[in-house]
Amino acid sequence: MGEIRGGVRKLPFNIPVNSVINAGATGLHSLTESSDKLRQLQDVYSNAISKVMIFLVAVICISVPTAFGMKWLNIKKISIQREEEERTQARQPQIDDNNDESMEK
Repeated sequence: MGEIRGGVRKLPFNIPVNSVINAGATGLHSLTESSDKLRQLQDVYSNAISKVMIFLVAVICISVPTAFGMKWLNIKKISIQREEEERTQARQPQIDDNNDESMEK
């Protein structure tokens, strides 16, 4: 919205910035009857959207290689392994440290 605000303020005619933002891309024609002014409003809107799209492409270009570099884990397999470990630990007899010390004396 910052690009739209700045672009509308630079226009040679006076249209409230909030009106342009609230109108959206499809409602710009309702703000003016002049085709020249409408074209300028469309250019401002188009530039703002283009900058957002370029930013998004840059984010994707950074995130995709990063995602390929990460280790992919199957959470279901990990949870099954943890459950099996817990079962095996529960089966093992618990050694009481106090009993060991009393036997040594």
